Formats: sequence, structure tokens, C-alpha cells
Amino acid sequence: MDRTAVAKMGAVASASVCALVGGVVLAQYLFTMKKKTGRKTKIIEMGLVRLYLETPSTAPCAAILVFPKQEEFSFTPSAAPANPSACMQALHLWTLLTTYAVAVGQNQGQKKQECPKLNAQMPEFQKKTVHIKDPGRVEEIICGLIKGGAAKLQIITDFDMTLSRFSYNGKRCPTCHNVIDNCKLITEECRKKLLQLKETYYAIEIDPDLTIEEKYPYMVEWYNKSHTLLVEQGLQKDKFAEIVRESDVMLKYILAKSEVMAQCKNYVVKVYDVSLPTAPIGQEWQTTATGSCEQPYLQTLREGYENFFDKLSEHNIPVFIFSAGIGDILEEVIHQAGVYHSNVKVVSNFMDFDENGVLKGFKGELIHVYNKHDGALKNTEYFKQLKDNSNIILLGDSQGDLTMADGVANVEHILKIGYLNDKVEELLEKYMDSYDIVLVKDESLDVANSILQKIL
Repeated sequence: MDRTAVAKMGAVASASVCALVGGVVLAQYLFTMKKKTGRKTKIIEMGLVRLYLETPSTAPCAAILVFPKQEEFSFTPSAAPANPSACMQALHLWTLLTTYAVAVGQNQGQKKQECPKLNAQMPEFQKKTVHIKDPGRVEEIICGLIKGGAAKLQIITDFDMTLSRFSYNGKRCPTCHNVIDNCKLITEECRKKLLQLKETYYAIEIDPDLTIEEKYPYMVEWYNKSHTLLVEQGLQKDKFAEIVRESDVMLKYILAKSEVMAQCKNYVVKVYDVSLPTAPIGQEWQTTATGSCEQPYLQTLREGYENFFDKLSEHNIPVFIFSAGIGDILEEVIHQAGVYHSNVKVVSNFMDFDENGVLKGFKGELIHVYNKHDGALKNTEYFKQLKDNSNIILLGDSQGDLTMADGVANVEHILKIGYLNDKVEELLEKYMDSYDIVLVKDESLDVANSILQKIL
């Protein structure tokens, strides 16, 4: 074999090794990234590096690497393909550039794990409704949540005035109890008594000058009296879906009433573009009244609730809803909203019905706004099953909600987000001392969703 043939074989072998090394390095990096994310990983989707190896017949060794938002690197050998040294140089350069590409990608991946700056990287925190006493500490907690990822996360949240709105267009939104209080199955006399109880005891609940210990017996008194009145009404379980549909929880949206003919009753309208934030695209809108086509859509849940629940469900994050309301109504509300996913557990005051489905009392011990500590400890078995979910996002709207995570034994990071809906001037300082983030008269889940976006 002559020297030229030997040189060609050596060049081809060297080029092959260069290409193989570059390919192995890139493949190993991509495999590592896929393992970290736990999802299908594509270079383009990860926003890291796009790599192209062009091998046309006229230039079999040309290589091009493109970096997002960076300059483009390319090399095409000027010599003919028969020149083995040129081919080797091209493949060697490709290997070097591939290694550089991997380094760039790793650097970008590391940046993604850095603690976000609340003002610079999370615009939701710039809203006037957001109040934070110690931004540095909050950044550290969020950084811990991000590093822990989906595998370590769980959500513990109140429902009334936390996941649900406090007000809508200036009008107070109903709690789970209010949905029952205001329904047509309640007598007018009973309704007046329930309203009187609310006016008396709600003032005590939010009184900034009373301690939790002082408020405690009044809350027990309020709930017991209200529940006794409801039992006297003989409510039927099979009416609850209708009660929720017809309550102030639901807001009717009239669709082009002036343009809809009277005979369009029972006609289904397909809507593909609506401005309402909570109305699903492509939903069927059923005519419910002559001369109008209308569809109830849930308005009592805070803006962004669909994204909140759906993202948590997508990543199988446990959601523990701990409510002092009426569990039967709560479950019906989130069911009709289409967000009662399998990852959601509800602990609340559930009604007890007789064999005919008539309300006869309430199950278990009473849960009110200021005894959630006791309830949390009783749910220790639930939290034991989630022993690896040591990172918590807690959402509440009262001082009593701060104890909802007391049943979690191994807390690594906990971020407490509090909604301050009423008595703002009197309670803001107290809330900022106890909650990491305080949202004042904020009817959205924007802050929580922005944090979940970083974690997931």
C-alpha cells in the first residue's frame, strides 16, 4: 500500500474519531438534560443549540452550528472532497464547535436554575397589589422551590376568598356557605337569620384588635348556629348541582341578544373567539331563554384558576384544599369549573344525609377559620404519604390559614402567600409579618402562577 493510500486511511480514521467524539459529547449532554427535565427533550425546544451537519456531494465535510440569538459559525472546506486533510480539518472544527455548543447549552441550563430576581424576572411582582416585607428571603425560598422542582412540590390552600374571589365588579362574591344561604330552597325567614349571624360574627372574625384565641369561641358559635338552621331546612343532596348553577357563583353572559331570534331556544352556538377571560374557546353555548343565547361561566374563582389547576394536574402536584366552608358546595363549584382533577384533595365541613338524601347534620368535627391547626394535624397520614413533597406553597386569606401546613413533618421550603381582602389599613402590617407575600385586593392567581411557571 503506497504512502498516499495510508495517508488517506489515516485521515479518514482521524476524521471519524473526531466526528464520533463530538457526537458522543452532544448526545451525552442531551441525555443528561432529558433526565433532568423528565420530559421529551429537543434541542430547539430547550432553547439551547441547533446543530446541523451538511454533507452534500460537493462538500461532504461542511459543518454549520447555529446558536440562538448569537452569531452563526460555519466552515466549508475550500479543497476538493478528495483532499483528506481538508476533510479532517472540517470534522475537527465541527468537533470543537460541538464542544463549545455543549458548553453554551450547559451555561444556559445553569442560568435557568438561578434564583429569579422578583422585579427583573417576574413582572407579576411589580403589581401594586403585591407587598413583600423581605424580598431577599422570598427570593431564597422561590429559588429553593425551583431547585426542588415538581418532584418535591405540594400545594396547601384555603378556598373561600383565597381560590375564590372576594369581590367581582364591586360586588361581594359568595362563600360556600353563602351559596346555600341565598338559594331558593331556603325560606325567607331562615335567610334573614343567616344574614344576621353573618353581620354579627364576620365583624368579629376580621377585628384587628382581637386575638385568635378571643375570636375562637365566636367562630364555633357562628358555625354551629348556621348549620343548625340549614338542617332545619331539610335540604336535598340531589339539588346541589342546580343550587350552584343558579347561584351568584355563576355569572350569565348574554351572547348577542339583539341578534338572536326568539325561536333560537335550545339552539347551540359555537363560540370560537370570546373576550371573556374565563370562557373556554369553542365551548357550546346553550340557549336558556327565549330571545337570547346565554351560557353560565364560573366567575367566583380568581382569574387564572384554570391555568393554576391544570398546570398542577399536568405535573401531578398534590393540591390540598383545606376549607372552613361547606365541602359539598366546594366540590360542586370546582367540578362545574372543570378543575376537580385527581390530584386535588378536599378537607372541609361535609354534610351528612339520611337514606332519602335529606340533610340531617354535618360529618366529623367542625372546621372553622381558626382551628385549622387541629385539622392539619389530623391529616398527618395524608402528609406522610407525601413525605418527599417537602416544598410547599401555602395560600390563605386569614391568620388562621397560616397553620394549615402544621401536619407536614419534613418541611424544606415553604412560601406563604396571603390575600388581604378587607380592613387593609388595619391588617396590612400584621399580614406582612406573617405571610411572605401579601396580595392586597388582588382578584387573580397571577403571582402563584408566575412562581409555578418558574418551578415547572
